[in-house]
Amino acid sequence: MPKGGKKKSANGHQRGRGRVENVSDDESILDNASVVSIASSSIPDEAEAEVDEKSQEEAFEEKLLECVENLSEKSAQTRTLALQSMATALSKKYLPDFVFDRHMTLSEAIRSSLRRGRGAEQEAAAQLAPLLCVCLGACDEAEEVAASLSTTLLQVAADASANPHARAKCCWSLAVLAFLTELEPSEALASERLLADVFSGSYLKGDGHTPNITADTAALHAAALSGWTLLATVDGCQNLDAVGQDHLIDMLGSGHLDVRVAAGEALAVMHEIKPLEAPEQVRKFLVTCYL
Repeated sequence: MPKGGKKKSANGHQRGRGRVENVSDDESILDNASVVSIASSSIPDEAEAEVDEKSQEEAFEEKLLECVENLSEKSAQTRTLALQSMATALSKKYLPDFVFDRHMTLSEAIRSSLRRGRGAEQEAAAQLAPLLCVCLGACDEAEEVAASLSTTLLQVAADASANPHARAKCCWSLAVLAFLTELEPSEALASERLLADVFSGSYLKGDGHTPNITADTAALHAAALSGWTLLATVDGCQNLDAVGQDHLIDMLGSGHLDVRVAAGEALAVMHEIKPLEAPEQVRKFLVTCYL
């Protein structure tokens, strides 16, 4: 064998330094094709992604349309589930066009559930009311819807025979609607007075003792007080005298945590807007109660 020659492998191909020298063109093409195929499959197809997203949007809208139809069903449970589903959807996704095209239908359904429904249905309807106005945005339609629904919410919130949880949700929705839209001063004042009347049930009794109320009633009072506090940030505490600082301080001694928290928040907001007349009294009360 000549010096420097290369050995041949058993299949007749020459072997270099760890490299195959004689690879056929067909094998090379196949290898390249497989690499391209793998690379292509690993890259998302934008067209397919767009189609998939469109399909999801259509499915989502179909579900919402089904909910809208179910709002007029005879079954209270079906209506309640439809209201809850709509509220959940509008809480997660901003749908101004969908809502605007159906705002009259939705408004009437909410009003009907508040008037004729009971308990959970009224609660779900009250939850949906401000979300409807949020989606409508700053427009005349939103103000009309808010004014119409506020009247019905006011009636339920003032109804002592209604479910406390439903009344609590109505109290909060009343305040949010008044906060979001420019209601007439008389309408906003009516809401404030109603809310103050509701949470007055947690004022000290004539003998100086805290009232004995249930947890559900306490939650109602706390919601009404929180709503009243929200409106106070708009009107600058014009209705503060009607409530009285002393009453708010007394509510810090409530036996229910949610009432105490709402009273503390109200006093803090009041002090930011208009310095309290007796901040030392508040400090002493807190020291007495909690230390």
